[in-house]
Order: sequence, then C-alpha cells, then structure tokens
Amino acid sequence: MRIESSIMSSLSELRAIHHQRLEDERTSFERDRQAEVEARRAAEETARAAADARVKEERDTLLRIEEARVAAEREARLKLEAAQASERARHVAELEAQRQQQEMELRRAEIAKKRPKWMVAVTGLAVCAGVGLGYLAIQSAREADAASQKRQIAETQKEQARRDAAESRAQLAIIEKSLDDTSAKLDGLTKALGIAQTDADRRKLSDQIAAERKKEADDRQRIIDWKKKQDDIDRHNGLHNDGCLGTAVGCLKH
Repeated sequence: MRIESSIMSSLSELRAIHHQRLEDERTSFERDRQAEVEARRAAEETARAAADARVKEERDTLLRIEEARVAAEREARLKLEAAQASERARHVAELEAQRQQQEMELRRAEIAKKRPKWMVAVTGLAVCAGVGLGYLAIQSAREADAASQKRQIAETQKEQARRDAAESRAQLAIIEKSLDDTSAKLDGLTKALGIAQTDADRRKLSDQIAAERKKEADDRQRIIDWKKKQDDIDRHNGLHNDGCLGTAVGCLKH
C-alpha cells in the first residue's frame, strides 16, 4: 500500500509538472505573439505617420511654390504695365512737341511777312537752334527709356533665375524629407526584424528593408545630382549658394 501510494503521489506530481510546463509554454507563446503584434503595429504606425508627414510637407512646399509664382507673375505684369505707360507718355510728349513746333513755325511765318529780312534770318537761326535742341531732348529721352527698359528686363530675368533656384531647392527639400522618412521607416523595420518570431515575417521584413535601402540610395544620388546641376545653374546666373546646399529649407529662407 505504501508503494502504491508513493507511485500515485509521484504520478500526481508528474502530471502537475506536465500541466505547469504546458501552461508556461502557452503563456510564453501568447507573450511572443502579443509582442510580434505590437511590433508590427508600431512599424505600421511609424510608416503611416511618416507618409502623412511627407504628404503634408509636399503639399505645403507646392503651395509655397505656387504663391511665389503668382507673386512673380504679378510683379512682372506691373513692370510691363509701367513700361507701357512710360512709352505712351513719351509718345504723347513727342506728339505735343511736334504740334507746338508746327504752331511756332506757322506763327513765325506770319511774323516773317511783317519783319525785315535781317529779323527773318535771326528768327530762322533761332528756329533751327530750337529744333536741334528739341531733337536732342527727344533723343535723350528715348535713350533713357531704352536704358530703363533694358535694366527692367535684366532685373526681371535675374529675379526669374532666383525664383527658379528657389523652386529647385524646394524640390530638394521634398527629396531630403523623403530621405528622412525612409531612414525613420528603416529604423522601425529593423526593430521589427529584431523581434520577429517566424521565418516568413523575417523574410518579409528583410525584403521591405532592402527596398527601403534602395530607395534611400536613390534619394541620396538624386541629391548629389541636384547639387551638381544647381552649382552649374548658380554659376551661370551669377548666384551664390552661401553654403546652403546641404539644407534646402535654409536656402529657401535665404
């Protein structure tokens, strides 16, 4: 009876140990599964937040570019209207000068009929001098208008070059923001890979990491290409980077 009782007690202890082991394995499995779910959800939330931030940044950048374009068009239109008004005023002044000259010639002709010949000669000389001075004045006005128009055109072209550079740098800001988002996403994927429980999840995460790394490399190459191209454009337009190639937002403020 003592042997049978001892055997029954040992069996009972073995069953208790077995049940406890099963319970521990189930608890460990549930804990690992919950950790995997949390890691996947965290990675998805990180990617979604990065995508939302990138979309907002792109929308804000495009809005700034559109506002700059509208302001530039308005400024160019005002300059053109000012140049046209100046041209009309110059034309009216020329017509008025011609009319006054004709009236003076008519009055001189009438007076010449009543004056002696020597007075006619003196009057003729005075008329010639007046005509010459008037021509010089008109020619000077024309040259001044032409020089002003050339300056306005040069200023407009230079301002357009600056706006083009600003828009280009805004595009660089979008690329750099995409690069930052990709780096953040890579961090999230790397963390998720470290706690992945199944081979399928690890393979999937590894493929995603490889794709993001390729995108990161492409963005870095795009930034390098942009900087080389922008250097050529700035040298051609007489602009200076002032050390702002590395920070697109700083360039835009500059």
